[in-house]
Amino acid sequence: MRVPALFALAACVTAGAPSHAQTPLRWKLTPGETLHYQRTHNRDTLRRTPDGEIKGSLLRVTDMSMDVDHVDADGTATVTLFIDRIRYRKQSSAGDVEHDSTTEAREKLPASIQQLLGVAFSFKLSPRGTVTNIKVTRLTRPRNPEGAPRQVSLSTAESVIQLIPFVELPEAAVSPGSSWQQQLESFEPVLGKRTSTVTYKYAGKQTREGKEIDVIGLDGQIRFAPTDQGATQVEVKEAAAKGTVEFDAAAGRVRRKDETERLKFVLTESGRSTEEVIDSKISVALVP
Repeated sequence: MRVPALFALAACVTAGAPSHAQTPLRWKLTPGETLHYQRTHNRDTLRRTPDGEIKGSLLRVTDMSMDVDHVDADGTATVTLFIDRIRYRKQSSAGDVEHDSTTEAREKLPASIQQLLGVAFSFKLSPRGTVTNIKVTRLTRPRNPEGAPRQVSLSTAESVIQLIPFVELPEAAVSPGSSWQQQLESFEPVLGKRTSTVTYKYAGKQTREGKEIDVIGLDGQIRFAPTDQGATQVEVKEAAAKGTVEFDAAAGRVRRKDETERLKFVLTESGRSTEEVIDSKISVALVP
């Protein structure tokens, strides 16, 4: 099975402080444990046309569980991911739409939500956070026994794995000022192939809720290679991301990841131009 392009990452650590001050960052998972993450995605859109401005917003909250099935001798874990709940609210000029997968019958939910419920996504996670061997299985949990799970594509499975705050960690131990990069690739229907070069910089240890946490800053530069859109021309004017990662080195897992992103582009067709601005704020947090 091919390794998803998104996870073809490269890490390179720069010089840091003396070795006695360095900290190794590694995932440490235990067979039988379950990690719960909640992802909150706020997106505001602004479309400027010759006829005026159109604004919209979207909020999507996804609750996920990661079951650790097995851990190899080298620390690589086999993990099964379940989507437990999805809450969705969209506000636009056409009206407001809300959905909650725990209160609505599955057949009444949008197809994009339906296909994720009751399906298990399995993969391998290395101590450095590299994800490989993504598979879709037809398993369900006792709390989701109704109906047969829907079959989903591998591309959908890869997109689901992106919901978890995985960061490929550097090979060497780090100290304040150490930095490394990773390159991520994905595809967006309008803008085309997306290549993100993310630079991480280790800020050091800080205290969060009484625990010592390793804090990492991130800065992302985004490039697009537009596909053939026929008569439509695409000009990307702004594309960047920034944020922070909180890594619990003692427990061996990402505690929280916060990221903001801005995309600004112009679509031109038949001499008519539309400017779009998309501001996203994404937070993924480990919950009890």
